[in-house]
Amino acid sequence: MKVFVFVLVAMLASAALLQPAFAEGMRQASSGNSLDILVEPRWDQDRMADLKVSFLQPGTDTIQVHVDFDVKVVDSGGNQVFSAAGLLGFPTLHTAEGVVEIPYRFEEDGSYTLVVDVTGIQFAPIAQETAEFSVNVTPEFPAGAMAATVAAVAGAISAARLKRLLPSHL
Repeated sequence: MKVFVFVLVAMLASAALLQPAFAEGMRQASSGNSLDILVEPRWDQDRMADLKVSFLQPGTDTIQVHVDFDVKVVDSGGNQVFSAAGLLGFPTLHTAEGVVEIPYRFEEDGSYTLVVDVTGIQFAPIAQETAEFSVNVTPEFPAGAMAATVAAVAGAISAARLKRLLPSHL
């Protein structure tokens, strides 16, 4: 029984670590240093991500309100595959709160660049400033495969006990 419990705990712990690759809490200054930009993704199934973008006053954790921006996704070939503003037919978007969540489904695994453009702060236009974040999307370990592996190990231990291949104290 101890072996089964150990194997089960080890498999469940490893499943928690097998998620799509994406650096948590990526932060950098915009190209003109007017803002710090924090990108925090939350992953779901099938390469779906909610990209939480926070606009911060430089060198602080204080949210900067009223920012004009766009968030773009560029693939490894340099092709822009998504623009949040473009999706809505606008040149830029505006956040009054300084924090936005943008849903995006990456069509394929691979390397991408998230580009955050800022064109205005506090209703005042600024020369466009940019921050870029590298993203590597990899397949996640399917939960069904984990369940099948746990079931197979449990079945093997039970079968071995029934055939008296394993001592009952394990």
